[in-house]
Amino acid sequence: MSSYANTSSSGSYIPSTVAGNYVDSGMKTITDLMSKYKDNETIAGLGAGTIFDVGKTQVNTGSAIAYNDAFLGSLGNYQAGMENLKTANAGKLMAQEGAIARDLTDLTTGRALEGAKYTADQTLAGTKYGYDSQERQIGLTGQEERRNMQQKTTEEKKLRADARGAIRSQGARFYG
Repeated sequence: MSSYANTSSSGSYIPSTVAGNYVDSGMKTITDLMSKYKDNETIAGLGAGTIFDVGKTQVNTGSAIAYNDAFLGSLGNYQAGMENLKTANAGKLMAQEGAIARDLTDLTTGRALEGAKYTADQTLAGTKYGYDSQERQIGLTGQEERRNMQQKTTEEKKLRADARGAIRSQGARFYG
């Protein structure tokens, strides 16, 4: 049984579509005329030819449907294959783009690290130079301060010696 027709409990054909009803009605008319005019070769020939044409049309239609189903199935398989290929290619492209982005990030990070290391080295060198200069300056300042203290001490000693001398001479004059 097809989805377009069914049979009754008595076994007669019952069409289940409008088109099937027309075909069934037309076939009944033809077979009734052929039964009514059994001896008429023209009606028998026309009826048999029509029935043959309907049968041939049904066979051709069935073949066309089978062909279309096979063709559309193949086309669907082809389209599915193309979609799978597109998806696979897109996945490969995305993976390659990801690898490129990762490599660029690694390269950029490497350059940034090299730049930071260079900057740190330069800063360290500048700081070391600054400390060396500061250390020299402190050393020079210390020397200068020691010299100044030495001069001050020398001058204070001279003043004390002068003061002692003055006191002696004054004491000698006082005591006589």
